[in-house]
Amino acid sequence: MLLTFPSDVRVWNVAETPATVPLDGGTQHFLSVFSVHESRPIFTLGKEDFSLSHNQKGLMAVNAPDPLPAFEEHNFTLTITPSSPRFVTCYIKLGGDNNTQIPVANELRRKLTVKSSGKQFYLLLRQPSSSSSDLLLLSHEDGDGGAVVALSLLLAIAVLGLIGVLFYIWTLKVFCLEVRLFRLRPNV
Repeated sequence: MLLTFPSDVRVWNVAETPATVPLDGGTQHFLSVFSVHESRPIFTLGKEDFSLSHNQKGLMAVNAPDPLPAFEEHNFTLTITPSSPRFVTCYIKLGGDNNTQIPVANELRRKLTVKSSGKQFYLLLRQPSSSSSDLLLLSHEDGDGGAVVALSLLLAIAVLGLIGVLFYIWTLKVFCLEVRLFRLRPNV
């Protein structure tokens, strides 16, 4: 599932089905992984796979046994630079000295495939969108994006209804208090 927000952040909910993240022609892509569970995201760029793990040194792009801790945002950057007419080099920058590079065929650099090794997580892509008029875009290959929109609208209506009920109760209490004060007032 893909959500696009006005702040140019796109979010994918990655679970059993791999997600395809389109990368524009830019040279830098700012990504984050967040989960409420320990997770092991696996990325494919071109024909190369890499996974993220966490150890004492921090975030690593290697096949290590340590999953990413829960309830933390794990940030990394993909920087793509030309290395030959047919290939580019993708630098996976993880902060500090933790950088990895992979060669990618130029025609395969426009999409990043992300899959889960069991636990659900969210992938955030921060980059300027081509159309700032898109306030909310939902798409999913198996078609449950409409359910997410309907559920979001239902939640918004429920919150507005709750606010209305609370305002009505408050107004009723104020009115009852005014009536009591009026009755207790001495007649002159």
